[in-house]
Order: sequence, then structure tokens, then C-alpha cells
Amino acid sequence: MSYILSKIIGKDIFFAYPYFYSIEPSSVCNLRCPQCPSGRGELTRKKGFLQMEDFDLILKKISPYALHINFYLQGEPFLNSLLIKMIKKSSKQGIFTSTSTNAQVISLEMAREIVKSGLNHLIVSIDGATQSSYEKYRVGGDLQKALQAIENINKAKKELNKTFPKIEMQTLIFSHNENEIEEIKRLAKQLNVDKQTFKTAQIYHYEEGNELMPQKEEFSRY
Repeated sequence: MSYILSKIIGKDIFFAYPYFYSIEPSSVCNLRCPQCPSGRGELTRKKGFLQMEDFDLILKKISPYALHINFYLQGEPFLNSLLIKMIKKSSKQGIFTSTSTNAQVISLEMAREIVKSGLNHLIVSIDGATQSSYEKYRVGGDLQKALQAIENINKAKKELNKTFPKIEMQTLIFSHNENEIEEIKRLAKQLNVDKQTFKTAQIYHYEEGNELMPQKEEFSRY
């Protein structure tokens, strides 16, 4: 409504500040995914981790308006040792928190701290039903570590009698895993995740084709 009025009057009018914020804890990643700017080594900005003093400044400014903070962008969020503290501070402000991970570093001990932090929503990337399929995109990744991380979170939730974070198992569809969907569904059921999603993948330099592009049109953006 404020946008429409601004267009009509020719003057900036706003009724509210944004309620959804995306904060990047890390621009560093431990994998080399070929269609990710970080994994491809194409990030031109400085790599590093968000520091607590900068986060505190951001949180102070947005907390009166924020309903949801997404803690991820290009890097692997849990490589930042301060992430769990950032989530905890946000949760104490009553803000819904979410993040997405390749889950290579989530031990049982870390899982307990994640659950204690108050994180609401955790997306775990599982892009294959077997190691050979999984590592074609998650280069340098270990499928068993990712699956174990989900088990660790569920175990920690049970130990601490918590229902959060809700776990979403997310799969990007490529040519090498488009025929594994039923197997991946079975994995999700075995792991007792709260939600399962299949997503089309963003492909760079797709105009002349790319070996990662699925053959089935319903799984491809292009």
C-alpha cells in the first residue's frame, strides 16, 4: 500500500520497516559446490565471518521490527563459531530464526547447543541418495556426516525435550539424482524429518546446456 501511494504521490511513504532479514554469518565454505559462487571461487568480496560486535549493532537496529532472521547466504553458517550465540540472542528477542547447512560439522555436542539456542527452522541439504551421487554436487562432502547430523539434532531434541528446530531436508535436483527421488523420500522418512522439499537448481552458463541440468522438464528451471 505504501509503495502504491508513493508511486501516485511521487514522494516516499512507508507504514512499516521490513520484518524479514537475512544475515550472513559466514562467506566461507568447506565444500566446493560447482554452481555456488563460494564453491566456484567467484566471490569477489572479502571472505570471513560476521563478528559479534557487528551482529549486536545489527540486532539492536532491527529488533524492534524483526519477526524473522535467516542466518545464511553464500557460506556455511556453522563454520562461524559465534553463530549459535547469535541465534540465542535473536531468540531471546522473540525473533523466529532459521538457517541452512550442508551439515558437515554438526556433532552431537553441537546439536545440543543448536537445540538450546532456540533455533526454529533448520534446512539440511541432502542432494543424493548415495555418496557417489551426493558428492557430484556437494564436492568434498560426506553424505553420512549430513545424515548423522540430522540424527544428532533429533537425538538432542529428544534429550532436551524440545520440539525445535523443525528439520527440513532439502534436495536440489540435477541430472545425476533426478531418478533417486523415491530413495531420497525413503531416507527422509527414516530420519523422521519434519519437512521434505525438492528444488530446481540454479545453473550458471546454462544457455548451451550443462551436464548438471535434469532431463525431466518439471525438475529444471531452464
